[in-house]
Amino acid sequence: MSDDSRAQDQHAAAARVGEVVLGRYQIEAVLGVGGIGVLFRGINVETGEIVALKTLRPAYLGSRTAPSRFLREARIAMKLRHAAIPRGFAVGVDRGQVPVLVMELVSGRDFARILKTFGPLPVPDALRAGARVTEALDAAHRMAVVHRDIKPENIMLLDGAEIPQGVCVLDFGIAFCADEPRFTAANSLLGTPSYMSPEQARGETVTPASDLYALGATLVELITGRTLYLGSSMEQITGHASRPIPDWHERGVAVPEPVVRMVNLLLQKDPTRRPANAAVVGGLLGELARWCEDPVAQHATADTYQVFASATGEAQRALAARVDECNQRLHRAMQSAAEAQGRLVRQLVEIAARRMERARLETELVNPGASVETVTHARQSLATLGVASHDGAREAALESALARLQENSLREQAQLVA
Repeated sequence: MSDDSRAQDQHAAAARVGEVVLGRYQIEAVLGVGGIGVLFRGINVETGEIVALKTLRPAYLGSRTAPSRFLREARIAMKLRHAAIPRGFAVGVDRGQVPVLVMELVSGRDFARILKTFGPLPVPDALRAGARVTEALDAAHRMAVVHRDIKPENIMLLDGAEIPQGVCVLDFGIAFCADEPRFTAANSLLGTPSYMSPEQARGETVTPASDLYALGATLVELITGRTLYLGSSMEQITGHASRPIPDWHERGVAVPEPVVRMVNLLLQKDPTRRPANAAVVGGLLGELARWCEDPVAQHATADTYQVFASATGEAQRALAARVDECNQRLHRAMQSAAEAQGRLVRQLVEIAARRMERARLETELVNPGASVETVTHARQSLATLGVASHDGAREAALESALARLQENSLREQAQLVA
């Protein structure tokens, strides 16, 4: 979208201040206009509770897929329950078919702003923040929700809180409404170039392992203050898709070797070679943070990463091979689940379209003024749809219409004989 389009949408958003949406939420202020979304601060006029209201930019309301996708993923986000994820209160469609998601309004600074203001985080703090993010990811992944846009901008430290308890993850399920750059066209990329996994960069199916890769790229920036790959958006996408992991730890920041190994484990190009799940990563990051602060008292942690990094003995090689095998099986299962979910959504859309067509044809059948030709065509079309109606009254009307058709046909035949 051009700067002119963004300015127009900002003006349109400002004009909505004072409106009441979904019957009870009044818009109080515009908080921001992102890639394809608008964020407002609002108030529940019935309870006085301050909330966040998210909706699509006007420029995207005419899209064939964006509004329905927003609603579907917003409803998924409503199901997530974790202290590190803002709560969803309501989702619906307002006047003019504008989709709206009502969420808990959180106040704080995202880590992109923290990095810009204070520079890189101490390594233990970065690891603890990452561990807190894995808690939110684990809750989402258990609900079959993949964030797809983990990055410093989507991780916030709440006002008055400390790491890790004050860390929360934003934009679950509706990552496509976050800030640019964004790629959302059909058969194209979805995510932010600086953090997207290799499979995202190649336009392939994303799984929970994709979020773990993005977390690894985010940890690199939290620790060093710079993104994993440098350059333009396309150069970064190419880097994530096919280039070796750069020596990010040699950027003027002292990074312990076990930390480098752990982060590089998250950054494996093959998703089956990343850790098994977010819960495992969270436990390891927490242990590693403690080890960084007191290596003498935490001997075991460094040994844990040595198994993953460079197996030296026969037992270690066998263990590493077993871990790889388990990860590959888990990834295949997650990928199959993601593909099955996509097929189900397509089937549901097709069934909904066929039901709408059936309702239209049935309306023609029960129309007293319909001609025999119209009713005959509608009946033939219904026979090809193969979608049952669950409306008893409509089924009775349909039977009456078919009986009328048969009676008309017999009457015409009698007239011809006479």
